[in-house]
Order: sequence, then C-alpha cells, then structure tokens
Amino acid sequence: AFPTTPCDQRGHSDARYRMGLIWQHRLDPSDRDRARALPLYRQAAAIDDFESDFVKADNYYQLGQILFSKGAAHHVEAIAALEQALALRPNHSWANLVMGRAIYRSQSDFARARDYMLRAIDNDATDNWRPYFYLGEVLETEGFTDEAIDYYRQVLALSPGNADALQRMKALGVAP
Repeated sequence: AFPTTPCDQRGHSDARYRMGLIWQHRLDPSDRDRARALPLYRQAAAIDDFESDFVKADNYYQLGQILFSKGAAHHVEAIAALEQALALRPNHSWANLVMGRAIYRSQSDFARARDYMLRAIDNDATDNWRPYFYLGEVLETEGFTDEAIDYYRQVLALSPGNADALQRMKALGVAP
C-alpha cells in the first residue's frame, strides 16, 4: 500500500501527485476516490520537492479543484491552492476557471470572477464549453442578460444540445 502519512524523505512530491491523479481520475468512475487523492496532493505540497514548476502548479490546481468541489466550507483553502498554481502557471486554463468559480461562489466578486473566466477562455486550446457557461452564469447574475445569452450560445456552438445551456436559455425565455 502507498504510504498516506507525511515522511521526511525527499523525492516524494511527484509520486504523491501522481498517486493523487490516479485516485482522482481512474477510468472506472465508480472507482474514483477524491477523498484518497486529497491527502496525497496535500502531502506533495508539504514535501515540496517537485521535479518541475509545471508539476507543482498542477498539484496545486488538483488540490484547489477538489477543495472547491467539496463546497463552500472549503472555498478559502481552494482559492489559496489555486493562487499557488496560478503564481507558477498564470495561463493554466482550468486553474483560472476554477478560481473564477470559487471567487464567484464565495466572494461574489463578479469582476474578478469574470477576469479569471476570460483568462480560462483565452488560454484554452481545447474549445471547452465550461468557461463559456460559467461566465454566462456570472453575467446573468449581474443582470447582463444579453451578454449571458451570447455566452450560452457559444456553449451550444461548442457542445450542441448542452442541457445546462439550454436550461439557462429557457429560463431566460430565449430560444437557442
């Protein structure tokens, strides 16, 4: 069994990071275990002997993403981890997206949330629909309905039939 307690040996940050990835992203969804991944990411950060800043940044992103997914009680810690990730890799698309969502949910700082989400869009090479959707949510909450609809339409262009975007547009009384 892989050790899950802190150790003083060097060279273990990358191993713990990779074990965290394995538990978090197992191919069989029924076998994924974020609860087992979380302490591994924390241990990797505490040991802090990563092979590269790229791996270190991704460890902090994974940590922040799991903490964010655990709910509002963990958003402050999630934001701190995501700040570490973005200090190392400011253009990390997913870290920018989760940071924007965490700020939106925990601080209601719409301008900052929008900035992070726009960075996520600007730095995403995969045409992921999620940053567009969450930016649409922020804009809708702020009362910028026309702009929100434009982003929901972009979601549908990237992900035709996307149920989330269709639901938001229906709620706004707009046809896709």
